[in-house]
Order: sequence, then C-alpha cells, then structure tokens
Amino acid sequence: MGSVLRIVLVSANILLALFIFQNGFLLKRQEISSKSSCSDAHAQPGQPCWMTQQYKRIILILVDALRYDFLIPIDEQKSKNSNSPEWFYKGQMKALTTGTLPTFIDAGDNFSPDATVNEDNFIYQAAQLGKNVTLLGDDTWLSLFPNQFSKSAAYDSFDINDLNSVDDKIAPKLEEEIKSSDSSSIIIAHFLGVDHCGHKFGPSHPVMADTLRKVRTS
Repeated sequence: MGSVLRIVLVSANILLALFIFQNGFLLKRQEISSKSSCSDAHAQPGQPCWMTQQYKRIILILVDALRYDFLIPIDEQKSKNSNSPEWFYKGQMKALTTGTLPTFIDAGDNFSPDATVNEDNFIYQAAQLGKNVTLLGDDTWLSLFPNQFSKSAAYDSFDINDLNSVDDKIAPKLEEEIKSSDSSSIIIAHFLGVDHCGHKFGPSHPVMADTLRKVRTS
C-alpha cells in the first residue's frame, strides 16, 4: 500500500511540475487585432489625432546579432553566468513594431512562411497616414508586413554563407535614401552580416572582427 501511495504522489508531483512549467515558461498571450484610429483620440477639428509629430523622418538601423559584448568589454566569467532571452527573428520584430513582449512559444512563427503581424504597429499606422516606409535588407519584414512598404530592397536572410553581399548592397542604398529629396518618412535598414558570420564561424573567430569593423565603417 505504501509503494502505491508513493507512486501516486510522485506522479501527481510530476503532473503539477509539468502544469507549472507549461503556464510559466511556455507563456501564451492573446493578440488584439483592433487598430487605433484618429477618432479614438476625440481630437478637435484641425488638431492632430494623437501627439504632435516631432521629427520629419525615422531611420531605424538594425545590426542583426550585434551582441552588447561586441561593443563594450566585459568580464568573461560574468558573461558566462548571465542570462538573456534567445533571439527569434519574427518574435522580436513583432515586439519591436507593436510594443508587446515576445514569448517563447512565438518561436514557432520563425518556421511559418504565413506568419504576419495582426496587432497594431507603427508600420501599419504610418501606411494609414499615407507616409512612405522603405525597407532595406532582411526580407522577413515583407512576409510579416505584406503590402505595407512603399519601397524595398530585400534579400534572403537564411543564406549564412553570404557574409557580405547583403550589407554591401544596402549600405549605399541607405545613404542614397537618406540624401534623396523624396525620401520615405520611415527607413528600416536591417544588416545581416554579423548574424551570418556568427552562425558560420562563431563570435570569437577573426572573421567576426573583420565583419564588425566593416559594419562600423558602413
């Protein structure tokens, strides 16, 4: 009888542990598909919907996989004992554009070609206001935000053997776009060389140092 009770208690503890793990680590969140509109602010005629625009243009430059220890020397032992969430392309892009927090379960979207951002986000709002949005670099943005970019020069983000061509192509396009008289209101430039180098050679390889120097001078 004692052994049967012990088995029951162990099984119950295992089930309880799995339940806590599922609800704690594998967090799920409810997506809110409704979008903000000008009428939500109850603005007076002739007044801006929300806040007054402070800048004419936004230039968002992303260097994929640019770790903080590539920029600031740190204690190697402390680095080994530190924790940071894993980067999931689409989950972090959603977080960046919507202001929501990604969850581990969102990693599944990384492997779904049909994953799109359905929540309110600044790219959608800019398009609704008739502002032009330009994308340079990682083509994942096009699948997440279909028909939202007025101009794009997008390239495959999964060819890790390609360390330079994407960055070499978008760097001059970024400079050209910035200097253009009809430049977009929002420019997103997503560089991939550091990420691809990390996947192929690792963060401590001499090629990584060369790639970082190249990004710095781009």
